[in-house]
Amino acid sequence: MSATLAVISAIAPIGAIDVVYYHLYKFRLYEREESVGEEVTHLVRQGAYVAIVALLAGGIRDAATDAAMLVLLAIDFTSSLVDVSLEHRSRESLGGLPRGEYVLHFLGTFGAAVAAATYVFERRSLPIAAPPGWQVASLLGGGVVLLAIEIALFARARLARVRLGFRCCGALPSGRA
Repeated sequence: MSATLAVISAIAPIGAIDVVYYHLYKFRLYEREESVGEEVTHLVRQGAYVAIVALLAGGIRDAATDAAMLVLLAIDFTSSLVDVSLEHRSRESLGGLPRGEYVLHFLGTFGAAVAAATYVFERRSLPIAAPPGWQVASLLGGGVVLLAIEIALFARARLARVRLGFRCCGALPSGRA
């Protein structure tokens, strides 16, 4: 297993706890109009995570996959910066971020920075071999499932808002919703 994948394996549970407990369960950010921007950054970041793990699972063998990996790490970093800039407004009516979530964000951001730095050093010795499937199955599978759940909840909430808007404005004939 690559050192980068080992770091990601260590920090993945932190991200999963943050998403499942705080974002989906406690605050239901996907339903909150003031949290749409924050939710989009979470979806982008989760998509980057899945792609990063998938690339590492296949091994980094050439300049193209190396470049893709660097772009994904940059997307993850940028999405994290945008997320932090949106969180204050997004969570203001909830009383802000709870301390526990701040701790998870600190640990997750630190871990993501360590993973990115590890990759920058590790890439000097390309190719990076693909690990055995059992070493990445739970990371990749868990990431895909969590991303699918978050997308489905967000899409359902957005569609419900659109339908509600049509109903309140009389845009849909009665009985058709």
